[in-house]
Amino acid sequence: MRKLGWALLSACLLAAQAAGAASAAETITAFGLVGSWSFDCSKPIATCDKNGCGSRMIFEVSPSGRPLNRFVVGATASGQSRTTDYDIHVATRIAADKIKIISTQRQPSVTLPWMRQAGERWETVLVKSGDKFRIFSARREDGQKVSVEEGFSVRPEKPDQVPTNWIRSAQETPWFQKCGATAETVAAVDFVARSEATGYAVKFPIRPSVDVKNTPAGKVTINFARLGDNMFTASEAESILADTSTALDSSVTSLVKSFPVAIVMSKQSISVTAASGRALPAETFTFVNPDIYGEGIVVASGRHLITVVAMDTSKKPTKDSDARLAIKKFVSSLKFE
Repeated sequence: MRKLGWALLSACLLAAQAAGAASAAETITAFGLVGSWSFDCSKPIATCDKNGCGSRMIFEVSPSGRPLNRFVVGATASGQSRTTDYDIHVATRIAADKIKIISTQRQPSVTLPWMRQAGERWETVLVKSGDKFRIFSARREDGQKVSVEEGFSVRPEKPDQVPTNWIRSAQETPWFQKCGATAETVAAVDFVARSEATGYAVKFPIRPSVDVKNTPAGKVTINFARLGDNMFTASEAESILADTSTALDSSVTSLVKSFPVAIVMSKQSISVTAASGRALPAETFTFVNPDIYGEGIVVASGRHLITVVAMDTSKKPTKDSDARLAIKKFVSSLKFE
């Protein structure tokens, strides 16, 4: 567990960006995609009527330099917007007015087998004209799934199958127009990191970068953000242990020892109640060294360890400073949905 804790923390603190991600960020920025786009910028995101709901397609570059794409649309039942995030891996300018993007959808959205699913890598080509763009083609990398072909939407003959032949619509894909940055658009971006595996959710003060690593024990997903003197991390790691509650104490010790001369100031065993009513064993802790003050919580959920940590690196922290309050707000935002 010590090696895993070191790997997690090192990845979070370095927040290293791959050359490919940097190149993709530069490409979408140069192409003019960064910003908020919509079929109808005059319709607020949370507004729904008989013609549909307000929506925004947002392209951005995270503080770590990773390019991201997100689609936000109003939800008729609750009035709350729904967000689907896409990690952009590659972006290539293939013509003066066209860009090819390879991305992976984070959250599951639909169950129809012929539609895009979370984790699938898709290749999308956008064609741009001034402050407008539309989707020219969209397909899974292996070509087995298609949603747009040569500027026209396509669909299968039967909705419960992935076909070999697709039916092309008679109308071209609609144009997205660039919208101004509004408070309403910003409010829709809640910066919540979630996990389908364990149901945890934690709210970041800014959009975090996301790093996924495959280890011998299983997948490790790390969310990291830095804002001023504060650093925020939420990670989920699979373990070879069937019950990770036995590793809570060693996980905290390993994490704190990753910082030179850091010591644990306090530690307490607690339980966290999930929305289902299930009690999850956990440990809260604080730690310091001459340069940092940190607070965190580690929660055991079956084979997974969820670690949420925030640190103040200002070197002269005070108990009620904004940095300390931001740390407490972040750690206490952890929920299991």
